[in-house]
Amino acid sequence: MKIRTRAGLAVAVAVLALAGAAAPAAAGGPSGTGNVAVNSTVQPALYLTLSGLTPTITLNGQAGTTATAPDAEDFTIATNDTGFALTITPSLAGLEDAAGDVIPNSDLVVQETTGVSGSPTISFNGAGGLTVLEQTGLPGPTFTDTLNENWSLDIPASAAPDTYSEQFTYTAIGS
Repeated sequence: MKIRTRAGLAVAVAVLALAGAAAPAAAGGPSGTGNVAVNSTVQPALYLTLSGLTPTITLNGQAGTTATAPDAEDFTIATNDTGFALTITPSLAGLEDAAGDVIPNSDLVVQETTGVSGSPTISFNGAGGLTVLEQTGLPGPTFTDTLNENWSLDIPASAAPDTYSEQFTYTAIGS
């Protein structure tokens, strides 16, 4: 009986070894252990916030003059990304009144006055969006930029007295 048990055990060990499984160590036999350290660095999620936009900009003036709104927008962009681009997109090709009269967007000028070198002046051309600011190589780990804009509108001499309106969308996208 003892011989059969040992033969059965030998067959079981051989089958386990063929299947790739480790055979149980014999009591008092050789053994070895090893340790592996696993390190993982979890990076913070990227974020970008655009806050503080003025909901309504008012440009008042008579036909044939330039209406201005200094400091029309003061807003903040905060990010932990390496850069961002700011785009302003009009909803229409121009400001419209209730009668359908239009002052074209090309008569509207936006000037970035803080947070950017050179105070670029941007004029719209139709309904396409304009990238008004691109920041790259931002110092990490976080960056906050406070921006200021002056807006002006050259009111055509032929513009009828009325209220002209349009919606603009500000979009800030990380690099």
